Amino acid sequence: MSVTRNDFVKGADCTTPDPRANRQGSAVVVDQYLQWALEGRVFVASAGSETTPLTALAYDQDQPEFVLSVPTGTSVVALSIIVDTEGSGGTAKEVIVWRVTNEVGNGTSTAATEGPTNLRSDSPRAALAVPRQLYTANITQTAYREIWRQSTTIASIAPFTYEYAPRSPLIIVGPGSIGVQFAATTTQPTFFLKMTWAEFATDDLK
Repeated sequence: MSVTRNDFVKGADCTTPDPRANRQGSAVVVDQYLQWALEGRVFVASAGSETTPLTALAYDQDQPEFVLSVPTGTSVVALSIIVDTEGSGGTAKEVIVWRVTNEVGNGTSTAATEGPTNLRSDSPRAALAVPRQLYTANITQTAYREIWRQSTTIASIAPFTYEYAPRSPLIIVGPGSIGVQFAATTTQPTFFLKMTWAEFATDDLK
């Protein structure tokens, strides 16, 4: 095991480099999410951008505000979903994250405002999962399961941020999809949404 202050020896493919330790003898370990980002596997997509939020639709389970569709042969680890309220809307605001085992596809939605954007700036990999927003007609949802929800019953609270960043993340093995509903009673809120995920070839996870 090598001990260096500012440098490390880069291993070649198909070799086993020496582990690293600091001068106190503690192992140097790379955070798993950081390693995925270094490999170019982490992406972000946005619904709404800059000063232009989206307006939520009245709640309808099969007309979501946002969907990430994952094709066959690809698996996705959902790292975070952030919904940031700009206009408060009515009472009983709820964010629901769900998963299904079919690839929802485009339907009557529009493309995500921005992304998928690789969090490594030279973009060594292209995203295969497809982010879409504001579905205005019913979609097919096979084996629908609600994964997470958060709500507030205060009408006037804005801005308010809802964040799904689980310790044990949702994993979609394609075909499948992750969906987000955001709605309120009466007046619908305006919002921005950002989803961050990691992508893998499903065969690499077996």
